[in-house]
Amino acid sequence: MKKRGISHVEIILSFIIFAGAVGFALYFFSPFDSNRLIDSSIDYVFREINRNAGVEVESYFVRIDCSKVIIPGSDCTAHLIQIGGFLFAINLPGIGTGRNPDGERSDGTPIDSKRTGDLIYVKPTSGIWTDTEVIIIRFSEEFSNDAIADGPHGEVGYEILSSKIGEYLSEKKLEQLKVDYTTDYATFKGASGFNIPNRVDFGFSVIFSDGNSIVAQGNIPDNIETYSITKRVEILRKYGGIEFADLTVTIW
Repeated sequence: MKKRGISHVEIILSFIIFAGAVGFALYFFSPFDSNRLIDSSIDYVFREINRNAGVEVESYFVRIDCSKVIIPGSDCTAHLIQIGGFLFAINLPGIGTGRNPDGERSDGTPIDSKRTGDLIYVKPTSGIWTDTEVIIIRFSEEFSNDAIADGPHGEVGYEILSSKIGEYLSEKKLEQLKVDYTTDYATFKGASGFNIPNRVDFGFSVIFSDGNSIVAQGNIPDNIETYSITKRVEILRKYGGIEFADLTVTIW
């Protein structure tokens, strides 16, 4: 049997395939492509911030029928003005262990709330409520159980209108990221932290609509070009409520 030698055509085709593979790898993984490095680094930092500062929040929208609050000789509005210690008891089974409530009225006014098992006690703040009020009760490990003193518990008519589970950034966790960043940037940036390449440095900031901010930013050397992207994100505030804020990531 005769062995057929490799033809020139096969050699040329093999070289073309090899060269194409090398070119593909260099195009997509080249460390010298600064634009690709910038884009991928910024995207990566955003993902790491979301991974390290993200929280899950379970929200319930509840309609309270004040006319059905059973308090002898008092209606809902008069009671709220005269007896601040009264608690509404709402049954919400199935909430995960360790998740505490945070309540507010539909207009954003905060209300105290306390969880005991499946019962959520809501203490209305001062002010006049209408016969029908809609409140929002959110649950997260980020909240502490309000220290509401035990008081009279009235029966209340209520209806759970809807519920949802959302992912948000946590103001508390973002503040902790700032502490970690400023305390030991090398560790924060390194393999045990965000695992950012050595040739890249970064910072981030969060600006809230009320003017408060969280800024983690190192010194940027002179004559170094910086790149930044700002995204509008929803953040769970440390005192309760969810707000939009501007999250900016800067690399250099």
